[in-house]
Amino acid sequence: MIQYPSATEAFKKKVKEEIKKSEFYKRTGRIFLSPPPPQPASETPLAPPSPPSPEEMIKQMTAAGADFYYKGDRITAKKAKELFKTTNNLNFMSAENKNNGEPMVLITDNK
Repeated sequence: MIQYPSATEAFKKKVKEEIKKSEFYKRTGRIFLSPPPPQPASETPLAPPSPPSPEEMIKQMTAAGADFYYKGDRITAKKAKELFKTTNNLNFMSAENKNNGEPMVLITDNK
C-alpha cells in the first residue's frame, strides 16, 4: 500500500478494508502483488545468413539480367565465373546501374 503523508488514519484503514475484500487478498492473504518473475535468459540471436557463394551470386544476378564488370571492363557471366575459379581474393558487390536501373555486379581485387 502506498503511504502518503497527508492521508488520514481513517482513510488508510478504509483502503486496507477494501483491499481485504479483493479476490487477490482472499486467494493469497497478501496486500501487495509479488514482483514479476525474472525474464528468461534470451536466446543468442541468430547469426545473419552467409553471403551467397560467387557461383550462386553469378547465377542469381545473371537471371536478374545484371551486367558484370571487372577492373572497369564489362565482362560476361561466364568470364566472371572463370575469374572466381582461377583468382583468389576477389570481392563482388551488386548495385543498380544509374543509367537504366538494371542490376550490375562489380568484381574487384581484394588488396
